[in-house]
Amino acid sequence: MSIGFKIKEKMSGHDNTGQKFEFNVTWGTSDIKKRLKRQIKALFPPRPDLTDEEAGPLVFSLEGDVTFKGGTYPCSGHLVIDYFDTHTITYIFKFRRKVLGGQYNEYEYSAYEDLLYEDLLYVGEKVNIKPWNLLTSHTTCFGTVTREKNDELIARTLTFFKFRTVPKFLTSIRLKRF
Repeated sequence: MSIGFKIKEKMSGHDNTGQKFEFNVTWGTSDIKKRLKRQIKALFPPRPDLTDEEAGPLVFSLEGDVTFKGGTYPCSGHLVIDYFDTHTITYIFKFRRKVLGGQYNEYEYSAYEDLLYEDLLYVGEKVNIKPWNLLTSHTTCFGTVTREKNDELIARTLTFFKFRTVPKFLTSIRLKRF
C-alpha cells in the first residue's frame, strides 16, 4: 500500500501580446514515499549503486486546462521539481487549440484535422529557487508556447501564483491510499 496526493494550482498572467494566459492544473503522485526517497538520495554524495532515476528530480503527472488566445483548452503533461540540481520547477504540458472555427463544419473537415487544430506545447519554469527568495521564485513562472510539430515559437508567457489563491491551493491538497 502506498500513499499519494493531489494538489490543484492556478497560475495566471499574460503572453507577450498582453492577452490572458492562465492554467489551472491538478498535479500529484500515487507514491509519495518513492518520490521523497529520490530527493533524500539527491542530498547525499553520489553512490555507484544509485541510478539517475533514483536520485533525479521529482516528476509528477499534471492535467487541467489552459486559457490561451481567448480560448480554454484541456491540457496534460508533467511538473518537474528539481530543488537540488537546477533549482527549478518546470511545467511541461500539451494542449490542442482549434484554429478554424465559425462557419467551418468540423464533420466536413474531419479528414483535415491538422487544418482544424494545432498541437501546442507549453514549457514554463520557476527559476533560481533558493531559500532566501522563495516568495518570488515560487510564484513567478516564465514560459513559452510552441507548435509541437515544428517547435515554432507562438508566445512567451509570464504567470504568477497569486497570494489570494493560497487558501484554495492549501485546501485542495488531497491524500490518498493506493
